[in-house]
Amino acid sequence: VVRFLHPTGIDITERVEAETALRALEAEEREIAIGLQRALLPARLAASPEIALAAVYEAGSDALEVGGDWYDAFELPDGRIALTVGDVVGHGLAAAAAMGQVRTALAALADHAAGPGELLERLDGFLARNPTTDFATVCYAILDPASGVLEYASAGHPPMLVVSPPGDTTWLDRARSAPLFGDDLRARPQETTVLEPGSLLVLYSDGLVERRGERLDVGLERLAAAGRTVADLPAEEVCSTLMIKLGVDASRNDDIALMVVRLRAVPATHFHHRFPAHGDQLRLLRASMRRWLDGRAIEEPLQQTLILAVGEACANAIEHAYRNTEPGDVEVDITPSTSGSFLVEIRDSGSFQPSAAPGDRGRGTEIMRQLTAVFSRESTPFGTVVRFRVISGEAFAP
Repeated sequence: VVRFLHPTGIDITERVEAETALRALEAEEREIAIGLQRALLPARLAASPEIALAAVYEAGSDALEVGGDWYDAFELPDGRIALTVGDVVGHGLAAAAAMGQVRTALAALADHAAGPGELLERLDGFLARNPTTDFATVCYAILDPASGVLEYASAGHPPMLVVSPPGDTTWLDRARSAPLFGDDLRARPQETTVLEPGSLLVLYSDGLVERRGERLDVGLERLAAAGRTVADLPAEEVCSTLMIKLGVDASRNDDIALMVVRLRAVPATHFHHRFPAHGDQLRLLRASMRRWLDGRAIEEPLQQTLILAVGEACANAIEHAYRNTEPGDVEVDITPSTSGSFLVEIRDSGSFQPSAAPGDRGRGTEIMRQLTAVFSRESTPFGTVVRFRVISGEAFAP
């Protein structure tokens, strides 16, 4: 073997061989890293005829394509869709490993949490018992595809963005709390809104909007401006267009997770709505029902009858089902029939207790009986089910 020596005495052949071996090792590590990242992110996103979903991940390092950002969308047992984007502090393999644990824990806890706020509380408890990372930021939302009702909460994460069909933008920033540190198990707030048909929901990690030496509100306004230009694009194109418009390739120094959800303007055949048993939720229930009924082109008198009857039944559940105990949920199901009638079922999981107050109580039940047919109420120690049918053009006597 002929060897060549550099004037400094270094064996050039050995140096070339070492550099070649190093490049081969780096390529192998890169392939391993890419495979790890793909394994840690979801293999598929939830599917529903009422929504379109798309997501993209971009690493902050070209040398090692792994990091602590993630996205996920999965179905809950009641048919609603859980949506989340999060960010574990750090970069590289350690951050990716921690991200995988946090994302898996979130999905496992989702079935056992009453809403987004409680889910974030439980996830903080997981970090307290399993110190996988110093801190993480998470936004989490639950979307009812049939009604457009969206419950959401954020732990130190940038606000989700809603883009309406005409291109108006709204920040979902009313349910903010501190990042997850695993040592501050405080109650975390959540909020509810209703997305109109055709709306676009944008969830992202801070790498999409943050730039060195720039205020965060500048990056948020840049995202809002870009969002107004993609209101009518398919979900997949929204992801790629936002990345381009926000100059990700030119200015990226952090991982980026981006997920967009479009609520299609397709009326569902069946209405389902679940909400916490609080009086302020009735307004959102009425808005959700109105949207569903408008999508089915139901005449106004029948809409009013349905909304009034269902509202009275739900008000009764709020008042009577969870007295002197922690409020649970109320569920509403409306199923149209081929004859033009609507079968309604309202359920709670409380124990029905009549009001102790004197006076004209019981009027809600009387109103429901007058507005509906085949009215029934079945109460057990485990909950109450109210069923009735509303028929177009018919009046019902008490």
